[in-house]
Amino acid sequence: MSDEFHAHKIYAQRLYGLGHGMPLWVPEPTANSEVEIGDVGYLYKGRFYRLFNATLPASDPIFEENGCPGGTAYQPFQAQSTAMFDLPDAIPPKSTLYCKSLRQLQIDGQAATPVVGGGLSFQYTGGRGAILVLEDGAVNKELHEGRRLANYMRQNYESWNEWAQEKLPEGIEHDDIIFVRGWMKTTQWAVAAFADGGRAASLSFNTNLPLPANPSLTMSVSSNVSFSKQHRIGPSRLVQRVTQNRPLLTAPDSQPHIPVEFEPKANQCVFLQYYKIKSRRWWIWRSMEIKAAAEPRDLSRPPDEGSFPPVPAGYTSDTSSVLELESVPGVSRPHDPIDDILDYIFKNSEAEVAIGNDGDVYTLCRQIGVAVPENLTSLLESAMPFIEVNEDRLGMLSFEGFELHAAERANITQIAGTSADPEMAEETPTLSMDQPIAVSENDLTPAFEQHVEPPLPSDPSFVGSSESATFGAGTSYTDIPDEEGPIAGPSRHSDEAPGDIHTSRVKAHEQLLLQEHEGSVVCCDISPDGRYLATGSEDAVVRVWDASTGNRIRSCPRGTQSIVSVMFHPTRPELLVASADGSVIILHIEDGSIRSVLGEHEGDVCAAAFSPDGRIIASVSVDFVIGLWHADTGERLANLVGHTAVVLCLAFSADSKRLISGSGDHIACVWDVMTANALAILQEHEEVVTCAAFSPDGLRVITGSDDGTARIWKVKGEEELVTLGEHTAPIHFVTFFPDGQRVLSASDDGTIKMFSSWDGSRIHSWEDNDQTVTSVAVSDDGSLICAGVGNNSVKVWNADTGELVTEFVGHTDKVNMVKFAGDRVLSASDDRSARVWKIEG
Repeated sequence: MSDEFHAHKIYAQRLYGLGHGMPLWVPEPTANSEVEIGDVGYLYKGRFYRLFNATLPASDPIFEENGCPGGTAYQPFQAQSTAMFDLPDAIPPKSTLYCKSLRQLQIDGQAATPVVGGGLSFQYTGGRGAILVLEDGAVNKELHEGRRLANYMRQNYESWNEWAQEKLPEGIEHDDIIFVRGWMKTTQWAVAAFADGGRAASLSFNTNLPLPANPSLTMSVSSNVSFSKQHRIGPSRLVQRVTQNRPLLTAPDSQPHIPVEFEPKANQCVFLQYYKIKSRRWWIWRSMEIKAAAEPRDLSRPPDEGSFPPVPAGYTSDTSSVLELESVPGVSRPHDPIDDILDYIFKNSEAEVAIGNDGDVYTLCRQIGVAVPENLTSLLESAMPFIEVNEDRLGMLSFEGFELHAAERANITQIAGTSADPEMAEETPTLSMDQPIAVSENDLTPAFEQHVEPPLPSDPSFVGSSESATFGAGTSYTDIPDEEGPIAGPSRHSDEAPGDIHTSRVKAHEQLLLQEHEGSVVCCDISPDGRYLATGSEDAVVRVWDASTGNRIRSCPRGTQSIVSVMFHPTRPELLVASADGSVIILHIEDGSIRSVLGEHEGDVCAAAFSPDGRIIASVSVDFVIGLWHADTGERLANLVGHTAVVLCLAFSADSKRLISGSGDHIACVWDVMTANALAILQEHEEVVTCAAFSPDGLRVITGSDDGTARIWKVKGEEELVTLGEHTAPIHFVTFFPDGQRVLSASDDGTIKMFSSWDGSRIHSWEDNDQTVTSVAVSDDGSLICAGVGNNSVKVWNADTGELVTEFVGHTDKVNMVKFAGDRVLSASDDRSARVWKIEG
């Protein structure tokens, strides 16, 4: 997986160790106002965005539009004047701040302090680097309230999160919210972030602020070393548009910028000091060792706002281009050391809520005598600072009486890999050097204000971390020996074509016949790597098969009642099994053991499913309750309560953050998985809601009902966008195509229909001579549709043209479920068999 050059992320990581707080790549004020103490908000791509200010009274105009957090119970924080500290010259004028990868600073051949005014020379050790240049220095204002402020946040953070729920952009979580306790502001600045593929280089630059200036940065590198860079100069509104094509990182022959007259104001926030607060419940989610296969999406231009045109009838998809539209790049955020502190508090105390601030990071490192490491976890686990937990179960670090002996200090600094010299720790920020990253010369695009961050091609010698999920327990899919048992093998081919099916269309390419069950096979699944098959039957037995040979690998009896659902884990050789007796288990394929047994529902279980990232299990039953479980430990995380009848279906969003449920109470609910709150209650159906699915971007859902309608909703605002009313009988299947442009529905009226997801116009309709459609599936790439139909065959259609591709004949009773696996189809039937079919051509 290639690394990516995100300037704001590199800049924050490389300059955090300076000890001034979080470095902001975008120091300018937002349209609302400049950063102030008491602001509650979030960081996004190097900029702070305010939600509200907790020091303002309820009567302040800031609350007129959206009201106050907590409503009438809102109480502002009254900061004591004696706790407010001002430092006019926190950073001296004409200063240059830089990371440790820049060394051996010289001016005219003489070692000197980092002050602008002449040509600055560095010996650059490679990897990634960042620079901040100030013209007038920076002023600092900081609130030192300590426990009083922490207790205030403890009492109010839940109401903040509830109030902000609909105001946070996609990809920003509740525990990303921060409370501003201080800032450093300046008038004029220049920032730069860069990465190169060399081991060392010579670097020099000349920044002749005030603005407009002729800043330049020149690097002397070998011809086979590539370099990527971005810069910003500000305040941006004071620089003429003509300067946008004149980069901070330039060749020596750069032309000067055109002068602009302005009066600078110290409202540019270059560093932010802040608190973070997190509940133990949220920590359970974040502490799971997961590296998501895709980051949260940047939905600054959400498709539901009309950025995609409606799909006309007769639409033919170009899959590659359509998928690109919905695959929006995600939020890339720098690692925050405060998160390490909050994790440490939860791991080592009984605190229900943890709070920390950037000052804790610097105090810890200063007392130990080390520079700030990029990852604070090892340092915390070695030093073991004290944790104070008050009567409200609020935990925070305490440095009272915290002292290390020389031997302990030496051991910790060795583990941390940083200097034990306190002066050096304060002078030179230590941030762990990355492996050198190769970049293309084509990626050297200068940036200004709204810039595009190009990806860095990966160095062939660099072995990075995979984006696939990782877990503290369990193994990945590996070679597992077959259990001794009957070999199903390739089966016979049927030569008969029933009744009204055109013989020229019939291709009985059956590869495997799985025939050990003693009852109807009601459910089936294929492992993500295509190597294993699973079947569940009314005989209360789950069987796992080798997908290439048909050999049985495992057989797991589960009492006396039917198996209702089976599902493979996204990354591990484990199978989730739900039974009508109310039990949900995780079967380990490698050794046949039952790794985890989830607490039983009070009634028959209807279904269970892993979240797409494999962290969570959701289960539903006739007790009206949806249970959420930790997939690794089996711990119950939450009960989603609200339905007043049996929950019949559930589906996760692609990012695993939301869940939709449909019920016999005629209602579909969209839930926030992390908070267990209902985000939307969809109430227009007149009968049972039988099926539901999310759009690929998670902004819309489709629901199907016994009232014969399918409805497309916008989750935010519970807005019904489209009603699809062409079916004449109950609908039992709905889904979005991977392109997000089309939806599919199947009904007991014997038809399958494809519609535009935007205007509801019909694109295709498949009718099967009044035969019942029993089960439906769409291939992963959206090019094919398959269905079990009333004559017990399985049909496959081309989703773009609507033409019948093939028909599989062999089952002698109803087909209960069909699944795609590349160019193969798995089907499960009431004839006590499951079959694997090959799609040819």
